[in-house]
Amino acid sequence: MTSSSPPPRYALLRASALAIASLAMGIAVTGAVARATVLAWAVAAMALITFGATYHLKH
Repeated sequence: MTSSSPPPRYALLRASALAIASLAMGIAVTGAVARATVLAWAVAAMALITFGATYHLKH
């Protein structure tokens, strides 16, 4: 990729990943769904990794 500005899909992906991560972390921290706490942490981690990857692609 030679252009300095990322495609618009990265901005949407970044916003979606951050929203999903915050929702999953909220569920995991509060324990709202007791049997799915580990799954919520896993989803939060994957969403934060996706956010980091898209942020890295931007720079």
